[in-house]
Amino acid sequence: EGEDDDDEAVARRLEELRRQSEEEARLAREQARLERERAERQAARREARETARIRREQEQLNRFRAAPTVVAHVEDGAELLLVRFAPAPGRQPQYVVRGWRQRRWVQLARARGTTEVALEYDQTLLRVKVCCGREESQLRQLDHPRLRQH
Repeated sequence: EGEDDDDEAVARRLEELRRQSEEEARLAREQARLERERAERQAARREARETARIRREQEQLNRFRAAPTVVAHVEDGAELLLVRFAPAPGRQPQYVVRGWRQRRWVQLARARGTTEVALEYDQTLLRVKVCCGREESQLRQLDHPRLRQH
């Protein structure tokens, strides 16, 4: 009978180890599932942030691509043209203001960190656009008689 008790004790111990092992495996699976879900939520948040950033940059780029506003301005007796435009995406982008005169585009000014440029008034200037890298704004056709009324 001593052997039967030993056999039963061994069987109980084996069953206990099997149950313990099953519980550890279940806990490990649960832990892995929770970790996977956490990683998926993090990835979804990262993707949402990136998508929002791309959308904001695209909206900003669309605003930059609109034609600049051009107004005549007199300051200390000097006639100026103020060219204003929406900012392009990026940190401190460099802008090049270009004008159409005498059947060709010429560089009128460079600017960084500002979206308003003052130019000497020039009656021969017909159109203005702003460039930033490969991006260009729409053209602004200049109506000199109307500009000078203001």
